[in-house]
Amino acid sequence: MLFSAGYGQSDKLLLKNGSLLYGSIETLNSDEVRLTVENETLRFPYSSIRMVRLRKNKSQNIDHNVYKELRQYSTKGIQVSLQAGLLHGRENSGQSAEETISFTAQGLYHFSQLLQMGISLGYDHHNTFAVLPMLVVYRADFSSRWSTPFFYSGVGYGMGRKLDNDDGNPSLEQVNGGINYQLGLGYRWRFQKIGFEFALGWKHQKVDLDYKTLNSFWTESENNITLNRSINRAELKFGIIF
Repeated sequence: MLFSAGYGQSDKLLLKNGSLLYGSIETLNSDEVRLTVENETLRFPYSSIRMVRLRKNKSQNIDHNVYKELRQYSTKGIQVSLQAGLLHGRENSGQSAEETISFTAQGLYHFSQLLQMGISLGYDHHNTFAVLPMLVVYRADFSSRWSTPFFYSGVGYGMGRKLDNDDGNPSLEQVNGGINYQLGLGYRWRFQKIGFEFALGWKHQKVDLDYKTLNSFWTESENNITLNRSINRAELKFGIIF
């Protein structure tokens, strides 16, 4: 729902249900907000308001202490996002850099602008194997505006999984996961009920790769080799926020 009374010259009122209204705020206090739109006055209880922005200073019927609280975009509550990314880096020092994909589902609880905590589940593709990261995530916004830059970090465990595309010699037999941590910067565009974000970050993953080497075709003798790897990759990701 969106009402207009000349966007550029109007006060702005955002409700917790996602409705964005423009008009002239005549009353603002801890009980209610009254908004006039095209000669019609609408009344909203304080508990239903997410944010208020006055185009110019007003003194009559405006509680400025309440306005100070409501002029910041309140995102307290649960926020869910789905992200798709592009990973860039090497699997080991002997290979050239390559690009692969990642997917993430993330849930955060917004305690405040600087304190947002939650969990994320993801899928990172690594050519002959995949990693499923399960992380505890921290995030902080740089401002209280609807659209803002943000910082993020996460730490947890990445579970390894062998992909069925390695039939060489040596062949990969098993992937054991390890610690996963990441950090980066991003920008969020928030609209009424959804938003969009992009971020650029760095991701670190430890894995143990168990290989089987066939020494002779005739004798079928085998050697088992375990490689301990630390994988560092840059990640560019885009997401949608619900």
